[in-house]
Amino acid sequence: MKYFTTDVKNLKKERQEKNYQLCTLGRFVDKDTFNPKALERFLEYTGLTVSKILDDSILHRTAVMYCAIDANRQGGKDEHFILDGINERYNNITIKNLTATAARPMRDGRILNKKEINQHRLTKENGLKTFDFKLLGNVQGWGTAKVKNGGGGHQDNVTREMLEFIEWANKFGKDDNAYVALLDGDGHNFDLLNKTKQRDNIWIVDHVSFQDKLNQYE
Repeated sequence: MKYFTTDVKNLKKERQEKNYQLCTLGRFVDKDTFNPKALERFLEYTGLTVSKILDDSILHRTAVMYCAIDANRQGGKDEHFILDGINERYNNITIKNLTATAARPMRDGRILNKKEINQHRLTKENGLKTFDFKLLGNVQGWGTAKVKNGGGGHQDNVTREMLEFIEWANKFGKDDNAYVALLDGDGHNFDLLNKTKQRDNIWIVDHVSFQDKLNQYE
């Protein structure tokens, strides 16, 4: 079976280039292709109008660079791209992307959606980071995914979130489910995470080794 592979380090760069192209073509009319507040600041600072910018190719490119959608702020795009790419390779396994409120592992072992959390008068603080995807078909289970670029700030929280996920799966995981930590990019502490897991059905993988696991079920 042909593997889905991608150059993870260049995903954001490629998406930013695409954002620049879309912003250029949108000509500051299509609001889905630029940041309106950034355009407002650009116009105020330069004293220009949109029509004057569009009449000058250099000004247009400059405004695009400043006002196009920032790839770094498109949270989850890299993870969804990878999950969708892997999912397309399989006929008997489905990787279902989940919304941010669809399935949260709770500290008592339950998996609840936002409505159920509210019904039980709980909050997200009573649980962990929500699951990012669900496995269906020949192999079933739950997963969390993260593309990490460097360390510091929020990126340092990723290791903590993954440790919590693994510890939850150690304690509450079902033997007939897989629990996947899908980690790509730089700075993941695979040694620490692997030492923490106590079950063989906890998979700590990147997007290639994930497919090695799934191929056993296809």
